[in-house]
Amino acid sequence: MAGARSEFEELRSRLQLDADGALTLNAQAMVLLPRHFFRYILREVKAAASPEAFQKIFWTAGRDGAVTFCRRFQEGHGCTPRQAVEGYLKEMSLRGWGQFTIQRLAPETGEIEVALHNSALAPEGDLPSGNMIWEGAMCGAGAFLREAASQPLEGSLVSRGEVVSEGETAYFHIIVSVDAERKPVP
Repeated sequence: MAGARSEFEELRSRLQLDADGALTLNAQAMVLLPRHFFRYILREVKAAASPEAFQKIFWTAGRDGAVTFCRRFQEGHGCTPRQAVEGYLKEMSLRGWGQFTIQRLAPETGEIEVALHNSALAPEGDLPSGNMIWEGAMCGAGAFLREAASQPLEGSLVSRGEVVSEGETAYFHIIVSVDAERKPVP
């Protein structure tokens, strides 16, 4: 825990607030908001949209956000695509979204398997689960890796997530794999 605390303090030390009140971290614009505010957005979007639209909206937002984050992380740190994905998940953990642990990562195909403990988006009372964001985000991380692959790849990446219970603890398990039947998405 001491290591995570010092990594968090190092991350926090890079936050910058300019004279106009804009917050940045590693040259990326940031918004600092309470978790409940984001959770209420989930609730209201789900109430206003169909369950299918709700899932698509947040899955796509997760995917697009992960691709953008990984690209900017790689540019800012001059690292490999794999290191950018690892850095993305480490920073998301430090930012309070949950504890991401990579269980398997195949940079050449974009396949990834992640365990997420203590998700900030688990269902809670009248607040719906936003964990499909993480399915989209892991698919985005895999898509970022595929962009960096030197050879064209067949098939599309697909994601699936499920809650796994182990004794008294539960976590969200996400697998991104290649579906050879589906054409790649550009």
